[in-house]
Amino acid sequence: MLEFLLGQYCSSDDESVIEKGVQNVKHILADNFVRPDESQKILSQLRKIGSHTIIDMATVRLDMKKENVKAELKDGYLTISAVSAARNDEKNSDGLYIRRERYAGSGSRSF
Repeated sequence: MLEFLLGQYCSSDDESVIEKGVQNVKHILADNFVRPDESQKILSQLRKIGSHTIIDMATVRLDMKKENVKAELKDGYLTISAVSAARNDEKNSDGLYIRRERYAGSGSRSF
């Protein structure tokens, strides 16, 4: 969720836009994040504003190309790791950016 919010509000080369985006993300998380032991906070939100969106599970599908996956056997441990990066820019007819998306991710598992 954090990666999504950072991508949504901080996708820029301009440091002031990034700083403003980070502050926005901090406010969103502070206003909406609820730990399991804070169930009363949700009830308070419901009474105050009438609705509250609850995300209790997020799923991610790993779709890697073979050339981005690495397997290594060292000291009796098999480690499988993968790296992925994507870029998607959309411009209007005047050549101005409508949307700029960046993604970078990695993961590994040892057995």
